[in-house]
Amino acid sequence: MSGAALTARAVRVRRDGRDVLSGADIRIAPGEVHGIIGPNGAGKSTLLRALASTLPVAEGAVLAGARDVSRLSARSRARIRALLPQEAGHGDDLRVRELVMMGRHPHRGLLAAPTAADAEAVDTALHRAGIASLAAREVRALSGGQRRLAFIAKALAQQPAVLLLDEPLAALDPRHQLDVLALIREVAHDGVGVGVVLHDLELASRVCHRITVVARGAVVASGAPSDVLTPRLLADVYGVRARVSPCADTGGLRIALLGTLTPADTAGPPEYAPMEQPA
Repeated sequence: MSGAALTARAVRVRRDGRDVLSGADIRIAPGEVHGIIGPNGAGKSTLLRALASTLPVAEGAVLAGARDVSRLSARSRARIRALLPQEAGHGDDLRVRELVMMGRHPHRGLLAAPTAADAEAVDTALHRAGIASLAAREVRALSGGQRRLAFIAKALAQQPAVLLLDEPLAALDPRHQLDVLALIREVAHDGVGVGVVLHDLELASRVCHRITVVARGAVVASGAPSDVLTPRLLADVYGVRARVSPCADTGGLRIALLGTLTPADTAGPPEYAPMEQPA
């Protein structure tokens, strides 16, 4: 399913009486892989959960096209976006096909039996995730990489306009990382907007059309990977010295980390302050 963009406008999130995200803007467009990067604790997952409306927003708005998502029913929101958090739901007592079928709940009545359309959507999701051969396996018997692909298949069966993934490559071996990245690009090619939190900057430059950088609870940069992933930004946001160059083999960037910055290197105001919000 393709559809309208999912947009956060000047979103503010508070936790325990303090701001953990302030004035954040981001737009996940149809057909785009939009990476969200930043240091640990910067607010990346918070921004993703605000987009998914699983976290209350103190100020600002999240829009699907022109519609305020907070005013929609839970079922309507589930048809717009699917979220794969860092720690996916358990589902260990289910077989893979049963788990993926759970993604069809927004499309049928509470007690309604699965339809032929539901079965087709599940079959398609299993094939796209490359795990059709595992459909009858118990989720508890899967490897970590297979389990991650099963939960991605569940999200795909939901047929959302926007797919939101929080660190989908975490703890995966290189083969499964490449499988997930290829699937992400394939899904976007079909018109779905994909928002994905990533830590590997080279892989982010390889798979993402656009990257938004979150630091100190605010969006500090957003644009094409080659425009955003510069030595100056990496120094200010991550506190590292880096050499950045195009990589002809992958079409992304090669980022050589040369070392951490000393206190003397970081003296003075940061190069990247929170982005100004439009009037």
